[in-house]
Amino acid sequence: MVGELNKILGDGKKAPNPAVSVITHEDGTVSVGFSGKASPKNIETARQLQNALNKKYGNKYTVKAEPMPTEKLKEVKGGNRVGECAESKVVNAAHD
Repeated sequence: MVGELNKILGDGKKAPNPAVSVITHEDGTVSVGFSGKASPKNIETARQLQNALNKKYGNKYTVKAEPMPTEKLKEVKGGNRVGECAESKVVNAAHD
């Protein structure tokens, strides 16, 4: 997962080095989310990662850069901004 993401983003020196969350499901599908803002660039990165993973490993991956609904969540002092963590994105991918 991280290797494929690094191919898209670079080696971490020129590009961000996001956290990645993965959920494997009983039916063999895989949901993926990575940390960062839900910017157009990250949404495109998610699309590229999903395409790369599905091409390499079979059509079973869903990758999201957009978080689950966050209106009712509170920011934790010292943590990421609400909706920018990998966990909120992998839950969104799993929901789909």
